[in-house]
Amino acid sequence: MRKNIAYPKILLLLLALSGFYFANCKTANSGPSVIILENGSYFNGKEFVAFKEIRVKDGKIAAINNAISKEKGERINVHGKYVIPGLIDAHVHISGSPAYPYVMIDHTNNLKSSLQCGLTTVVDLFFPEDGCKELKATIEPKPEAYASIILSGPILTAPEGHGTEYGVPTRTITSVAEATKITNEVIDNGMDVIKVVYQAYTNPHSLNKEELGAIIATAHKRNKKVFVHIDDAAGAMDCIDAKADVLAHMPVDSMTNEQLSKMKKSGIVVIPTITVMQSMLEGHDAAYMSDSLLWKTADPHYLEKFSPVALPKPPSSGRLKMYHSIGYRYNLSKCIEMKIPILAGTDAGNYAVFCGYSLHNEMLQYVNAGMSKAEALCSATENLALVLPERKIGKVVVGYDADLTILNADPLDNIQNTKSVEMVVHKGVMMQKDTERAAAKEPEPAGNFNPASLNIDASGALSPSIHVYSDSMLGGLSRTSGELEKDAGGTFLHLWGKIVRKGYLGFGGASFLLTTKSDIEATDISEYKAIEFDVKGNEESYAVKLASALVKDYNYHAATFKPAKEWKTVRVNFSDMKQNTYYGKQIALDLKTIEAINFDMSYKEADIDLEIKNVHLIK
Repeated sequence: MRKNIAYPKILLLLLALSGFYFANCKTANSGPSVIILENGSYFNGKEFVAFKEIRVKDGKIAAINNAISKEKGERINVHGKYVIPGLIDAHVHISGSPAYPYVMIDHTNNLKSSLQCGLTTVVDLFFPEDGCKELKATIEPKPEAYASIILSGPILTAPEGHGTEYGVPTRTITSVAEATKITNEVIDNGMDVIKVVYQAYTNPHSLNKEELGAIIATAHKRNKKVFVHIDDAAGAMDCIDAKADVLAHMPVDSMTNEQLSKMKKSGIVVIPTITVMQSMLEGHDAAYMSDSLLWKTADPHYLEKFSPVALPKPPSSGRLKMYHSIGYRYNLSKCIEMKIPILAGTDAGNYAVFCGYSLHNEMLQYVNAGMSKAEALCSATENLALVLPERKIGKVVVGYDADLTILNADPLDNIQNTKSVEMVVHKGVMMQKDTERAAAKEPEPAGNFNPASLNIDASGALSPSIHVYSDSMLGGLSRTSGELEKDAGGTFLHLWGKIVRKGYLGFGGASFLLTTKSDIEATDISEYKAIEFDVKGNEESYAVKLASALVKDYNYHAATFKPAKEWKTVRVNFSDMKQNTYYGKQIALDLKTIEAINFDMSYKEADIDLEIKNVHLIK
């Protein structure tokens, strides 16, 4: 029987054609194989150096000249502009969602957004293993459209450990022998790097130190580097002992001088992912949310869930309880002070962390913590060579891949000038204009409600319009599973799991989209007055919620109910459904903009045990 339900895949509609703000962009098929940038300055890892020509040929940097040559090619004058290596985000999840409720788009759209923000490479640390070859086959022939990707494929984790909660197939390990076998299988399937989750001190479902060591030793025999997701300093020390290559997060709790010294001596590389910590623990200010680069590059299906104002600051008490202290910014500053190697990464694909755009914020956080602007640029460019030296990217050097981002302003004057992207050369071709992306706008009311979308199918398979969720998609500890079951009264949806408070997180449930497709669409249910359904369960308090496209802060209109141990029918009038008055913006209920009906438990420590059937609307 199924224990995890995959999130539905949304089939995107074609968006209206619109112009984009990048100038001087050519498609791969429209220009010559030689591109010559003239009269600019390029970043050499320490400073900007004037040049007369950077010649790009056959996808490589062919020459950097101090004089104008007679070489033929497409000449582009970049006088007054600043050429840096294409930026690199070393920790992303292109199949994730920065918006909540979870919004699925074509994964390659996140690689478009990355390229438009000046990124030419991303390292994805969790993607469905059986889709990796197809993904690369789609994007690699189109460097003018997509950033390149380095893939770990699955996460190697423990049964019920982090990575198993998303409903996406991954690899679980229960012994040293299995660790060796599975690591070899993942490498045989073509993965570029290995991603492991190690949470021995923060999660009861974790690999042990011996299993971690076996994975790393096996990967190293096959010349593969290992990125390890950790939470805390104790876990980081175990990873150093096991000779891991990269810590995929900065420890959250404050590190001791002894631990920092051990990290320094080991040479391990750290990906801080400060941006995701901000999203989870601090919120973001209006400058982050209103920036024009975000609104011009992020997928509009994400942006529909946000507004250009500050995100509310979530309480951090749950994290304080778990880690005893919140020290990731202290750890960052100490790592910078001690010259511990840092590789820029954001954990894009988590809440409010966007592919492409958020890397610029990540570099800003490093500078604010004491890193020089040149070092911050290196963290997002040439420092990848500390882990993957065989990849000739991250430097403006003859013989390297021609991955170049041309800026209108000097990032050594202000690191935020990395956002002033004028053009991008990727694998020797000019980035094309985005002719598909339209600006995000308020959803229009629709009349496409299909009552069949609420049916709980007797065939034993969940309808594509029903999906199970929890706060685990945002890094929370809650777990929700669901499957169809039968009794004498027919088929019902059984939800079970546990809600764990962790900061501002703590929720889980099931969502019924209001069309029979897997798309999230605004629907018009204004001809209906109430919802009725049969439930039984563990007598805890649950809520039924109307998820409106107009509500951007998840403060949906809701009503509570308590299931008994025997089946009972619950009727809720829409007029009785209210928003939380202590959180979020108050908006009048508009039944013409309802995307989904959710049944969930929120913000309490409790077990979920809920059975639902006969869901229908009443006129």
